[in-house]
Amino acid sequence: MENKDINNPHDKFFKAVWSDIKDARLFFENILPANLKEAIKLNTLKTADGTWVNYALEEVFSDMLYTVDTSNGPGYIY
Repeated sequence: MENKDINNPHDKFFKAVWSDIKDARLFFENILPANLKEAIKLNTLKTADGTWVNYALEEVFSDMLYTVDTSNGPGYIY
């Protein structure tokens, strides 16, 4: 019988749910403190590429990365 175990099921579930921008926005609306919600324009929330190369030329991966407009300009939520 073929082994069909899912590697990292929690990670895959998290990414699947949080890739839906409506679900992510709803979560942030309900979990962030009021002062952060005032500074972040959640209607501008978008998923971003969470892979980059650091100064040591090592590839780095984030779980989920979002861009968002804030009262101080562009920002990220990780």
